[in-house]
Amino acid sequence: MSALCWQTILKNKIQQLMMKKPSPRVVVVGIGNRMLGDDAVGPVIARTLRQAVVERPALLCLDAGPTPENFTGSILRFQPDMLLMVDAADLNAPPGAIHLLDPYRDQTYQVGTHTLALSVCIHYIQASLHCEVYLLAVQPYTLQPGHGLSTPVRHSARQIIGVLAALLTKSNHVIEALPT
Repeated sequence: MSALCWQTILKNKIQQLMMKKPSPRVVVVGIGNRMLGDDAVGPVIARTLRQAVVERPALLCLDAGPTPENFTGSILRFQPDMLLMVDAADLNAPPGAIHLLDPYRDQTYQVGTHTLALSVCIHYIQASLHCEVYLLAVQPYTLQPGHGLSTPVRHSARQIIGVLAALLTKSNHVIEALPT
């Protein structure tokens, strides 16, 4: 999928789901190690989105840390129509670049701070549920221990949270402050 239009593609995917089902069940899984700089972007987005969009029962936001495989049971019980995983990934792009990837078609990224290959987790969930699965990947600036989110990745996190909140709640909720 094109990196330049991730918002448009995601909006279209969610609108297609809403045409089939007025309130589609969506799981947002933030993946990454909160101690490794920009690798925390997934968990930060999941936690912030969960706090911002509490009124939507068809949305489940999970901070999976570096072990998304530990949350497959929760995901399977929720029975989502769409699974959106958010993670830092080496996209060979400028820091903060955001790409919406189809994990079955796009193999141009590399994630590597997880205990189990992300593809194994994705394939298991998709095979069990037959739901749509996407990876929203953010190019990190630093993965050094002890650093918070870098400025470009923090900006991207705000952008992602704003877009997801608007798409999933039909509001224009803007997130001003992000936890580190």
